[in-house]
Amino acid sequence: RFSLKLNKKKVTCSTESRDNNDSEPKQGISVSLPNKRRTTLLTFTCNQCGARTQRLVNPVALERGLVFAQCEGCQVWHKIAVRL
Repeated sequence: RFSLKLNKKKVTCSTESRDNNDSEPKQGISVSLPNKRRTTLLTFTCNQCGARTQRLVNPVALERGLVFAQCEGCQVWHKIAVRL
């Protein structure tokens, strides 16, 4: 069995497998996410395929200019500007 937990600043992957000698399940690894600047959740709908995508972005970049985000459905990169 494989499980993946995504927190704001940490990703935890774990597997539950038993060896012949072990009665306890093996534990997974935990990895900290290095980029602390991406704290704003951006949700957009792709104009080409209609897929709804969520991405963590830098709030300063979003407020001051452009943010590029890739669609989950068709993998197209979109330019997103909040201030026009």
